[in-house]
Order: sequence, then structure tokens, then C-alpha cells
Amino acid sequence: MDTPVYLEYLVSRFLDNGGKVIRGTIQHIDQLVEGGEYAIHGEGERPVPPDAIVVYPRPRPEITRDILERAFALCPELVPPEIRAVREPTVEDLLPIIIEEGCGFRPGRKGGIKIGGEKKGSVSIVYNYGHGGYGYIASWGSANRALAVLEGLLKK
Repeated sequence: MDTPVYLEYLVSRFLDNGGKVIRGTIQHIDQLVEGGEYAIHGEGERPVPPDAIVVYPRPRPEITRDILERAFALCPELVPPEIRAVREPTVEDLLPIIIEEGCGFRPGRKGGIKIGGEKKGSVSIVYNYGHGGYGYIASWGSANRALAVLEGLLKK
């Protein structure tokens, strides 16, 4: 999956359906409910619920190597054809064509995903977090459950 393309697609669907994105940082959800000022967190920090397991990922060389070895074993054609034409390719042949290494921010949660909601005054708040490494896989199902929570809150 090309994550940036997928996320851009999701945002465009949201906006096309009347959604609005407001970027900012808060320290507590009550700041939104009360219309308070946005608080700025330090660089690299994100406001996350207290029961989330926060991992700030950085690519690790041993993991990168493991991924390359497994990918090469499954598909040696990843090595450029000009190298394969003159000799047997190796995993080292992949190293020069790597543009960058990256990994995502994927907070998990003890006890699994939290999908729920609450009313604070007239504001409906829906929680949908803690997916860990399977957030993209579960995104559509979780979104449907979160929508059902919101619809229930709006009836109150």
C-alpha cells in the first residue's frame, strides 16, 4: 500500500462529503468542547489518550535488512535487470536503489482497539484508536463502527 496516496484519498473523500479539517494540537479533548485555545506540544509529540501505548518509530537497520532479505527471497526481480543480466543478483544489489527507510506512528492500546463515544454538553465525541500495526487493515470496519457510535450519540 502507498500510505500517502491512501491517506490523501481518505481526506479527499472526507472533504468531498462536507468534512472540515482543522489542524492544531490540544492537550485535552475538553479544549475542543469548551472552545479553548490550542496548546502546542513539543516537536514530535502527539496528544494521545492515557491508555495508548506510544511508540515513536525509527527505522532500525536489522529490521530493514530482514525485510530486504525476505523480499529478495520472494522476488529476486526487485534487483535491476541490468545487474541480473550479467550475474546472479544478491540482496546487496537492492541497497543502492533504496531511496529512504521509513516507518509509521502506530499507537496500540492495552486491551485492543477502543471504539466508543460520549456526550460532553452538546458535543458528541467518538473514540476510535489503538489499532497498532493493523490500523489500515481495520480502518473501514472501525470507521463503520465509529459511525454507528456517532449516530447513536446524535439520537440522544
